[in-house]
Amino acid sequence: MPPEAEVEEDPLRLRLDFHQDSVVVHDYGKAVVRTKLVSALDVAHALAQELDLSTGLLPPNALWWEKTSSGVRVALWREPRVWKVRLRERYDAKPRRLRLPMPGLVFVCMPARQAPYVFAATSRTRSEDDQLYHCPAYNGAPRHAE
Repeated sequence: MPPEAEVEEDPLRLRLDFHQDSVVVHDYGKAVVRTKLVSALDVAHALAQELDLSTGLLPPNALWWEKTSSGVRVALWREPRVWKVRLRERYDAKPRRLRLPMPGLVFVCMPARQAPYVFAATSRTRSEDDQLYHCPAYNGAPRHAE
Protein backbone atom coordinates (compact mmCIF):
# COMPACT_ATOMS: atom_id res chain seq x y z
CA MET A 1 0.00 0.00 0.00
CA PRO A 2 1.30 3.50 -0.70
CA PRO A 3 2.24 5.48 2.45
CA GLU A 4 -0.29 8.23 1.69
CA ALA A 5 -3.12 5.68 2.01
CA GLU A 6 -2.82 5.89 5.81
CA VAL A 7 -3.90 2.28 6.25
CA GLU A 8 -2.60 -0.09 8.91
CA GLU A 9 -0.14 -2.64 7.67
CA ASP A 10 -1.95 -5.82 6.70
CA PRO A 11 0.59 -8.58 6.13
CA LEU A 12 0.06 -11.04 3.30
CA ARG A 13 -0.83 -14.48 4.70
CA LEU A 14 -1.82 -16.52 1.65
CA ARG A 15 -1.77 -16.18 -2.12
CA LEU A 16 -3.54 -18.34 -4.71
CA ASP A 17 -2.25 -18.42 -8.28
CA PHE A 18 -4.76 -19.84 -10.75
CA HIS A 19 -3.10 -21.24 -13.86
CA GLN A 20 -4.65 -23.00 -16.87
CA ASP A 21 -4.38 -26.49 -15.36
CA SER A 22 -3.40 -25.94 -11.74
CA VAL A 23 -3.70 -23.83 -8.62
CA VAL A 24 -0.63 -22.91 -6.57
CA VAL A 25 -0.91 -21.87 -2.92
CA HIS A 26 1.77 -19.68 -1.33
CA ASP A 27 1.48 -19.72 2.47
CA TYR A 28 3.27 -16.79 4.18
CA GLY A 29 2.01 -17.63 7.68
CA LYS A 30 5.33 -18.99 9.01
CA ALA A 31 8.94 -17.84 8.81
CA VAL A 32 9.37 -19.90 5.64
CA VAL A 33 7.04 -19.53 2.63
CA ARG A 34 5.39 -22.84 1.81
CA THR A 35 4.28 -23.43 -1.76
CA LYS A 36 2.17 -26.35 -2.95
CA LEU A 37 -0.21 -27.43 -5.71
CA VAL A 38 -3.88 -27.82 -4.77
CA SER A 39 -7.02 -28.67 -6.70
CA ALA A 40 -9.43 -25.91 -7.69
CA LEU A 41 -12.19 -28.00 -6.11
CA ASP A 42 -10.38 -27.95 -2.75
CA VAL A 43 -10.15 -24.15 -2.99
CA ALA A 44 -13.86 -23.93 -3.83
CA HIS A 45 -14.78 -26.16 -0.87
CA ALA A 46 -12.63 -24.11 1.50
CA LEU A 47 -14.25 -20.86 0.35
CA ALA A 48 -17.75 -22.36 0.36
CA GLN A 49 -17.43 -23.09 4.09
CA GLU A 50 -17.87 -19.35 4.63
CA LEU A 51 -21.18 -19.24 2.71
CA ASP A 52 -24.53 -19.36 4.46
CA LEU A 53 -27.16 -21.03 2.31
CA SER A 54 -30.86 -21.29 3.02
CA THR A 55 -33.62 -22.99 1.12
CA GLY A 56 -36.19 -20.46 2.22
CA LEU A 57 -39.72 -21.80 2.06
CA LEU A 58 -39.95 -24.98 0.04
CA PRO A 59 -43.09 -26.03 -1.82
CA PRO A 60 -45.30 -28.74 -0.29
CA ASN A 61 -43.92 -32.22 -0.94
CA ALA A 62 -40.45 -30.92 -1.72
CA LEU A 63 -37.94 -33.73 -1.32
CA TRP A 64 -34.70 -31.79 -1.64
CA TRP A 65 -33.04 -28.63 -2.88
CA GLU A 66 -29.55 -28.32 -4.30
CA LYS A 67 -27.38 -25.56 -5.69
CA THR A 68 -25.31 -26.67 -8.67
CA SER A 69 -22.96 -24.82 -10.99
CA SER A 70 -25.83 -24.55 -13.51
CA GLY A 71 -28.41 -23.30 -10.97
CA VAL A 72 -30.86 -24.48 -8.35
CA ARG A 73 -32.65 -27.85 -8.55
CA VAL A 74 -35.69 -28.85 -6.54
CA ALA A 75 -37.17 -32.35 -6.36
CA LEU A 76 -40.92 -32.67 -5.76
CA TRP A 77 -43.00 -35.71 -4.79
CA ARG A 78 -46.44 -36.53 -6.18
CA GLU A 79 -48.49 -39.35 -4.67
CA PRO A 80 -49.66 -42.22 -6.91
CA ARG A 81 -52.89 -41.19 -8.65
CA VAL A 82 -54.80 -41.20 -11.91
CA TRP A 83 -53.56 -38.40 -14.18
CA LYS A 84 -55.75 -36.80 -16.83
CA VAL A 85 -53.63 -36.51 -19.97
CA ARG A 86 -54.27 -35.10 -23.42
CA LEU A 87 -52.44 -36.86 -26.24
CA ARG A 88 -52.26 -35.29 -29.68
CA GLU A 89 -50.97 -37.88 -32.15
CA ARG A 90 -50.93 -35.46 -35.11
CA TYR A 91 -50.69 -31.69 -35.27
CA ASP A 92 -54.04 -31.31 -37.07
CA ALA A 93 -55.90 -33.83 -34.87
CA LYS A 94 -57.92 -33.19 -31.74
CA PRO A 95 -56.22 -34.46 -28.60
CA ARG A 96 -57.37 -37.73 -27.09
CA ARG A 97 -58.18 -37.51 -23.39
CA LEU A 98 -56.80 -40.33 -21.31
CA ARG A 99 -56.89 -41.29 -17.65
CA LEU A 100 -53.60 -42.95 -16.77
CA PRO A 101 -52.92 -44.55 -13.39
CA MET A 102 -49.37 -43.61 -12.43
CA PRO A 103 -47.10 -44.61 -9.56
CA GLY A 104 -45.63 -42.02 -7.22
CA LEU A 105 -43.54 -39.56 -9.22
CA VAL A 106 -40.41 -37.57 -8.40
CA PHE A 107 -40.05 -34.40 -10.48
CA VAL A 108 -36.53 -32.96 -10.53
CA CYS A 109 -37.10 -29.35 -11.56
CA MET A 110 -34.17 -27.79 -13.40
CA PRO A 111 -33.05 -24.16 -13.69
CA ALA A 112 -33.64 -21.87 -16.66
CA ARG A 113 -37.08 -23.22 -17.61
CA GLN A 114 -35.73 -26.63 -18.60
CA ALA A 115 -38.16 -29.52 -18.64
CA PRO A 116 -38.01 -31.54 -15.40
CA TYR A 117 -36.65 -35.04 -15.12
CA VAL A 118 -39.40 -37.38 -13.95
CA PHE A 119 -38.84 -40.67 -12.14
CA ALA A 120 -41.21 -43.26 -10.68
CA ALA A 121 -40.97 -44.42 -7.08
CA THR A 122 -42.77 -47.07 -5.06
CA SER A 123 -43.07 -44.62 -2.15
CA ARG A 124 -41.96 -41.15 -1.11
CA THR A 125 -38.17 -41.18 -1.02
CA ARG A 126 -36.65 -40.85 2.45
CA SER A 127 -32.93 -41.09 1.66
CA GLU A 128 -30.48 -40.78 -1.22
CA ASP A 129 -30.22 -44.57 -1.30
CA ASP A 130 -33.91 -45.10 -2.24
CA GLN A 131 -34.49 -46.67 -5.65
CA LEU A 132 -36.02 -44.57 -8.46
CA TYR A 133 -37.31 -45.97 -11.74
CA HIS A 134 -37.93 -44.78 -15.28
CA CYS A 135 -41.25 -42.97 -15.47
CA PRO A 136 -43.75 -45.14 -17.40
CA ALA A 137 -44.76 -42.41 -19.85
CA TYR A 138 -43.82 -41.14 -23.29
CA ASN A 139 -40.56 -39.11 -23.11
CA GLY A 140 -40.35 -39.91 -19.40
CA ALA A 141 -42.95 -37.37 -18.22
CA PRO A 142 -46.69 -36.74 -18.41
CA ARG A 143 -46.20 -33.41 -20.24
CA HIS A 144 -49.85 -32.31 -20.54
CA ALA A 145 -51.19 -33.12 -17.11
CA GLU A 146 -54.35 -31.19 -16.14
